[in-house]
Amino acid sequence: MALTLDNVEVKKGFYKLVALDMDGTVLTKDKTVTQKTKDILKKAQDEGIRPVIVTGRPPCGIVNYAKEMGILHSNAYAVCYNGAAIVELNDFHDVYSLCADGRSIKEVTKLAHKFNCKVHAYSKARGLVIEDLNPATTREVVHSGAPYTAIDFMQCEDNEPFYKILIVGPDEDLDKVRAAISPSLHELFTVMRSDPNFLEFIPFDGTKGKALGELCKILDIEIERTMAFGDAENDCKMLETAGLGVAMANAMPEAKKAAKAITLSNEEDGVAVFLERFL
Repeated sequence: MALTLDNVEVKKGFYKLVALDMDGTVLTKDKTVTQKTKDILKKAQDEGIRPVIVTGRPPCGIVNYAKEMGILHSNAYAVCYNGAAIVELNDFHDVYSLCADGRSIKEVTKLAHKFNCKVHAYSKARGLVIEDLNPATTREVVHSGAPYTAIDFMQCEDNEPFYKILIVGPDEDLDKVRAAISPSLHELFTVMRSDPNFLEFIPFDGTKGKALGELCKILDIEIERTMAFGDAENDCKMLETAGLGVAMANAMPEAKKAAKAITLSNEEDGVAVFLERFL
């Protein structure tokens, strides 16, 4: 059973990196960062702890948050696309990436259409590409802040690289889609839910947890000295991989099971309240 705020072991000065999911974790429901969180992140940096955003969003959807949180420095990195890329936030260049090709993207699209669902994706060449502005895709457009192009996914070039593709639709329809995923698609993608209306396909064995491990190699930080906060299924591998994985009180059951500790909700400054104990 995960520890609570009252009985978690506090190791002051031990952790060197804090991995922060965005939506449902460091952001409140109105997509803002509280002043308390900003203050604690500044104090953490003053004490030698590096906060890093680890998210499903693209770089353009987080850079302003990084600036607001005071973590956009000369060598600021972020894990984007749910682990498909590690990006240097000042110029958006990849230092690590996993990509699927257009051929496999077409297979995911066929599966989506079989259950009357839609897709949108992040192309390495074209950015956010969509079928149409259905309600779920419209949320992606708004939250990502990314310009988008409407395309026919079945006309993609077979070798076009994609960071990830999402099947979007009603919760119950996505359950049916997930149950129908073929073994061959499971070999090509890691599949996860990041939202009741989003079923995400990340190339190969891409996860936030794997990307966190790769980032630690880049920064020469031992994985045991990392702390991670998350709330959804797409955070599970990160919560399991980090030295101390912390789920929000509002987290999905899968995330709470994967975590070693549970903090308050994103509406109660859960990240800041927990992290402050280690400063």
